[in-house]
Amino acid sequence: MRERIPILRKLRAIEAWLDKKFGIETTGADRIPEGERQPPSIFNHGQAAKYYSPTPGLSYSSGQDKTGAALSYFALIFGTSAGWCSMSGDYYVYYPADTSRWFIFWMTWIGLTVPSCFMLILGNLYGGILLTNKAMADIYDDGGIGALILATMSPNGWSKFVCVMFTMSMV
Repeated sequence: MRERIPILRKLRAIEAWLDKKFGIETTGADRIPEGERQPPSIFNHGQAAKYYSPTPGLSYSSGQDKTGAALSYFALIFGTSAGWCSMSGDYYVYYPADTSRWFIFWMTWIGLTVPSCFMLILGNLYGGILLTNKAMADIYDDGGIGALILATMSPNGWSKFVCVMFTMSMV
């Protein structure tokens, strides 16, 4: 156990350096303002718009098949945000003990749902691009989602910058 202590000290020093240098808090106690993470996704919506299709792979399913597909989709969307609920408790420890339960609920719900909507809608739109644009589907097959984002954005330098911003905001 004593052999691990110097490693822990080094890790703590790296965490402190990241916090001071880049404002990255690794313990979850501080927040990165949402406004700093959203602009790249908003730009991505606009730049990829030329590839969107109004009816990508229109489904003609009905009855239980349609209901099952809708429930699966909504469960996926719910799971995307619900996974963050346990982490949101880190931020509420700073609130007074007499804070309203409803206030905490609505802050959590709005704080998780609204920012997630941008990326969930973008994922839907990119899925439509893959169904309707063979060239973009080939790019995705060859390089994955990162290559698809790079291909839909222009100019090339800007798209690389935005992809780096996406990567850093997901850390």
